[in-house]
Amino acid sequence: MKNVSFIEDVALVTLKGCPADIDFFARVLRMISAAGVNVDMISQTPPSGGHVDMCFTVSDSDVPSLLTVTSALSSQFPSVKTSINGNNCKVAVFDESMANEPGYAAGIFEKAAAAGAEIRLITTSENDISMLIVNDGLYPLLEALKG
Repeated sequence: MKNVSFIEDVALVTLKGCPADIDFFARVLRMISAAGVNVDMISQTPPSGGHVDMCFTVSDSDVPSLLTVTSALSSQFPSVKTSINGNNCKVAVFDESMANEPGYAAGIFEKAAAAGAEIRLITTSENDISMLIVNDGLYPLLEALKG
């Protein structure tokens, strides 16, 4: 059975040009945690030339606290560039049958396209597809996912 949930007012944080080193990511996430900020969706690009880009989401209300972390990060790693884009929402589709049903993701993305959802980030697991979309696309997407 399909379960759809959503969280509004989510910021997308992108760190470009990060060292392709898991210790770097652990360090960054520890700094964010120490600032009292919860990270939700996390995505990384494949390594290229020893660097990767890392994206993650936080609550819009946590952005001021996050800025102290990104400022410290810029001092320690001047090559890492940060961008923050707020006013998004996370829509998660959960269904136990997703893991064994070919075409499930295609159906979800067809509905998102039909609803005109502007997708900024996608993360998945065996039973979950999470999409970060611009806030004003939330209700058309929710309506499309009902069908």
